[in-house]
Amino acid sequence: MIKKSLLIVGTFFSAILNAETMTQTIEIEADYPIALIENESFTMPIHLGAQFSSIEELCVQFEFGDIESFDGIADSLSVEREIERTEIKDKLLTFFPSYSILKWAEIINPIYDDQGNVLVPGSTNYYLSNVNACLPVSGKALRDGVFNLDLLTQGGGVEIKNVTVNVKGTESTIRVISTLDEHDNFYVPSYGGRVNYDLEIFNNDEDNPEKRFKSWSVIYFPDATPYPVKTPHNIAVKFNEPKLFNRNYLNIPAWFEPGEYDLYWFLQDPETQEQVQAHMRFVKE
Repeated sequence: MIKKSLLIVGTFFSAILNAETMTQTIEIEADYPIALIENESFTMPIHLGAQFSSIEELCVQFEFGDIESFDGIADSLSVEREIERTEIKDKLLTFFPSYSILKWAEIINPIYDDQGNVLVPGSTNYYLSNVNACLPVSGKALRDGVFNLDLLTQGGGVEIKNVTVNVKGTESTIRVISTLDEHDNFYVPSYGGRVNYDLEIFNNDEDNPEKRFKSWSVIYFPDATPYPVKTPHNIAVKFNEPKLFNRNYLNIPAWFEPGEYDLYWFLQDPETQEQVQAHMRFVKE
């Protein structure tokens, strides 16, 4: 199966805030229209632009465009959220429903036999309905506001002309962001090497001028085995003054097996036990 990735150029969002919940609508900007080809898995990264202490509802809407360029028209779209390494043992969190795309068809100028049966349907007008995929939100994986969706069409191809995400939840007052600080197509060679990255920690609680957090990090191997990197330690962050840690690095030894690795940073408020996380991925030969 061929698997492609969608490069997200940027996101735009609007939000309604109160003391408890936030309703946010995010429009995913990309090089539309996006052509989905039958039996070719397509990966769409989703960035919500916030981290959450809880999520009540999260739905992704796909709007379909022109269908005249496809020989066969898809009749359904399957949507699956990629399982993260921190939840790899809980397969129940996999989300893989199939949504009907074909709304109805009208046969134009069909050809009949002597008995009145249709021999050749002729040209056909298809009407595609939008898909609104609501993801399970019982786990913690979505709370960091970053996840991937794998899309697969059945019966033919289809164009996606727009994607929006609606999320309702309580935005966290703490936030951590990690970013790989390397060139495109970076990988660690087989003999080992160094991975550079940046880290940002935020205190968004206006009622606490300075908060003390507990922070630690873990690498997950390609088989999801955790490997501790940084033991829990305390860090103080002032309100509206994020802590920036530029050009952090990891030394990756030669004995690390080839494959994809995920570095997770965890941030916890010891008073409330609220916890957020951020992760980045790199490859070793």
